[in-house]
Amino acid sequence: MRFSLKREGLRIPDLLGPFKFRRGHDLLLGLRYVLILMPTFFFGSVLSGLVVYGSPGSASRSW
Repeated sequence: MRFSLKREGLRIPDLLGPFKFRRGHDLLLGLRYVLILMPTFFFGSVLSGLVVYGSPGSASRSW
C-alpha cells in the first residue's frame, strides 16, 4: 500500500479525508451506544447461560 500511495503522490491522511472531532456530540453518541449495547449483551449472555446450563435452581447439589 505504501508503494502504491507513494507512486500516486498520496499520503495515508489523504485516504481518510477531512476529519473533524465534535467532542460533545461524539461523547454523547458513545455513551448512548454503551447504554444500549451493554444491557443487550448482559441479558444475552444470561439467557444463553440459562439455555445451555438450565435454570440456576435445577443443578443437583450433592454436598
